[in-house]
Amino acid sequence: MKKLFVTLVLLLSVTVSAQQELDQKIRTGSDYKKELSVLKLTLDQEPQYFQIVKKYIVLNYDLQELNIPSTEVKKREDVLEEKKCDELKNILSLEQLASYKKLSTERITADRAKKRY
Repeated sequence: MKKLFVTLVLLLSVTVSAQQELDQKIRTGSDYKKELSVLKLTLDQEPQYFQIVKKYIVLNYDLQELNIPSTEVKKREDVLEEKKCDELKNILSLEQLASYKKLSTERITADRAKKRY
């Protein structure tokens, strides 16, 4: 029983550590910093925005791990971006959302230019 408990505690600490590393990586990333600068989020908006961004980063990472054709990856990325925008509509003003969409289009275009699909 003690071994099971120790194993569970170890797994939990590894999971928490991985989450903290991901959070730090996102918050220090140039894309996220640029988005915060351009969107000028309120103190109430920023934590909600971060959680949505984090959710879709994880979903996109998972998508990249699938063994599917690149054309399908692009389609699924576009669907995820639409869903992300739908969620952001609930927390951003119309002006902020328009700015986000512009930034997003620029980021996606730049990312796809780097990748070899």
